[in-house]
Amino acid sequence: MTNNQFKLLVKLIRGNSESPATKAAHLVLVEGVKQGKAAKITGASPSNVHDALVRYSHVHQQILEAYELNVDSGNCNYLPRGVALSDEERIPASATQRAKVMKIELKVDWHPSGRRTLKERSEGARMWKDCLSPAGLFANQDPQDFYAKVQQYIDTLLANNALVEFNDSTTKPASSMGMEIKTRQLVLTLQNLDFDKLSQHPEPLVVDTISTLLQANYPNVYNEEVSWLAYREQIQVAHARKVYGSASQAQIALQWGRSALNGTLVVRFDRTYGLSIQE
Repeated sequence: MTNNQFKLLVKLIRGNSESPATKAAHLVLVEGVKQGKAAKITGASPSNVHDALVRYSHVHQQILEAYELNVDSGNCNYLPRGVALSDEERIPASATQRAKVMKIELKVDWHPSGRRTLKERSEGARMWKDCLSPAGLFANQDPQDFYAKVQQYIDTLLANNALVEFNDSTTKPASSMGMEIKTRQLVLTLQNLDFDKLSQHPEPLVVDTISTLLQANYPNVYNEEVSWLAYREQIQVAHARKVYGSASQAQIALQWGRSALNGTLVVRFDRTYGLSIQE
């Protein structure tokens, strides 16, 4: 199951997110860690881990069946298809700049065994919490892998408009290994986009990324803000009409992105016909 699903399950059945058994269940059900290893990492007894796994798995399956969803589906968020799950699905790309800034504190906890764990505290919270997800942030013995995962996690927080404060007071911090943890967001644009790297990702991600960047690249195409969804729709229309032959939606999106970067993409908006894009 996903991390968000597990967090919701803990709330629904009034579980204790800080208990060793719950942490072990998270490692098994979300991260795919073996049951015995999860018990060893968290210090929970095997019987308690087993009981927690049975409890959370059973409720998870009941919810999926109630919504008539595939139990093996990896892209399920306990909501029927078509329901917007987050602001990112409803708000155009440029609007994220106006979103409320969330302050997150992060610190590294070092154990004499050599394991490092990233701890997190949200603005207004008093207690620190272990970062159990994604994998590699909890009880990691490999310092270089740990700090690489920390940077990835910080990048995710920054992408969600968070203000991150990072503190590492261990005897061997990232800087001692020649690594720098960056806590400032790099704004993605067509100018700094790695097109080749993006092309290796799944098609929906490629299309949505290029659509949002095109929206940001043409802010004055109309006297009112044009949604990034309109750009995505034009990519889908060009694919359906085979404007570029057998090219996929991802290939069309990448071509339009490169054309916009070179200044050869023509974008217009008409009150009657809407957005139109051509080279």
